[in-house]
Amino acid sequence: MKPREKRSLGREYSFKFIFHFFFEQEKTVFNINDEEILREEIEERMLLLQDTIDIKPDNSNFSFIYKLISGTIKHTEELEKNLSITLKNWRPSRISKVEHTLLLLSSEEIIYSKDVPPNVIMNEYIELAKKFGGKESGSFLNGVLNAIFEAHNLKIKND
Repeated sequence: MKPREKRSLGREYSFKFIFHFFFEQEKTVFNINDEEILREEIEERMLLLQDTIDIKPDNSNFSFIYKLISGTIKHTEELEKNLSITLKNWRPSRISKVEHTLLLLSSEEIIYSKDVPPNVIMNEYIELAKKFGGKESGSFLNGVLNAIFEAHNLKIKND
């Protein structure tokens, strides 16, 4: 499997993980500032999710998945602030849970990850929005991510 395919699967897995983490009925509370506890919690939840979803992350992409999930959890407050500013007339609570989760993850990658071109990140999350969201989710995410690009002075490269 190519590295790009592994990252695509890693993003999908991370989406499902974060979706369950933020929106499950009974949230488990733990200290997200303790790296060891956070890592154990992510590993434990990954094992639980393996029985309910198709993606089984292997050791070669665990590092990417862990970085994306832990970064999103750690930076949630800042990411939410950025989304509120970017969305102007929308409150994050008005956005579907799928779109909200995808915006948190994509924002995390766009703002904090410098090893993948932002336009690749954007395209990956637009595809996830089309797969898991409503009819207009891909277009909605595209618009919001473009605004995030502008806010962070990023350039979109055409392949």
